[in-house]
Amino acid sequence: MAYWGGKIDSQTRKADAMLRKSYMSADQQIGLLTIRGMTFPSEKTARAALDREGYYNIISGYKDPFVEADTQYDVFRAGTTFDHVYELFLIDRDLRALLFQATEQAEAFLRTTCIRCFSRAHPQEKNAYLELDHYANPRDAHSLLGRFLSILRHNEPGIASTRDTQPCISVPIQKYDGEVPLWNLARALTLGQLTTFYRVLSVQQRSDIAQEMTRIAKSSASCELTPEQLDSLYHHILTYRNLCAHHRRLYCAYPQYAQISLFDMIQQLQLVIRKSDYLEFLMKVWTLLRRIYTKLPPDAAAYVLEALGLGPDVKGGMTSYERWVDMARKA
Repeated sequence: MAYWGGKIDSQTRKADAMLRKSYMSADQQIGLLTIRGMTFPSEKTARAALDREGYYNIISGYKDPFVEADTQYDVFRAGTTFDHVYELFLIDRDLRALLFQATEQAEAFLRTTCIRCFSRAHPQEKNAYLELDHYANPRDAHSLLGRFLSILRHNEPGIASTRDTQPCISVPIQKYDGEVPLWNLARALTLGQLTTFYRVLSVQQRSDIAQEMTRIAKSSASCELTPEQLDSLYHHILTYRNLCAHHRRLYCAYPQYAQISLFDMIQQLQLVIRKSDYLEFLMKVWTLLRRIYTKLPPDAAAYVLEALGLGPDVKGGMTSYERWVDMARKA
């Protein structure tokens, strides 16, 4: 294995700067990390992880809790191993999977309630969702309705290819002379389009949907949901959902367009997830928090928990999460 040993002197800095701009094999990456103070319980395991996951994803993405502060070059704290950084990488991946699943349930709740309330308000109208009069501001709704029309046209007989056809749209078009119920169309909408649909509905429809969701969600939370709260909540859910879908770093996320921590997002999901599912979600997150506390060095664990929104102290952070779980159980 070829790598460079010794302390971080001027020659090492020059080599470091050069290597950061050129291709490095996994062995060379291990050598560079060794110079920076990282140790390797198993170079074989580290090599396999770097080859499969990539240096940038593991090291560049998750080194911050383990490096010395106020240094020009990344120098790892004494005792930091590759396994510590890789464990945080894996914990964050598991967090993304859990949060993505939770946002799917929140999406289903909004989708189903919008369908129910809108269809109930317009029971006899064919494709009522295409009527601009049903929206608070036609200008805001115009682009969304254009998307609805595009979905319908791409599924018309003779236009849609077999590959592109969505049976939930194409079948009712043929069977019901072009009429596609909202519950069919909604299956083709993204979460972003769904939240836009809710946002541009009439004031009365938005209020009806908020009241319906409040009624159903009372077993999970006692909060009265308002249209404005739903707008904010689903904006946050959409933002964090996109982070998960695009494999972005999650534990320290504080998105520009959401301005809330991951723990804030976890708390807000209580409003739109069934209580039993929410408690199960909380316990799975708790298992991951325990991995942070038990498998990372104390300083790194404190850094990660604070970034999660659980406070600067490890014990205090864990206690705040336990307190939230207890409150959720009693809700």
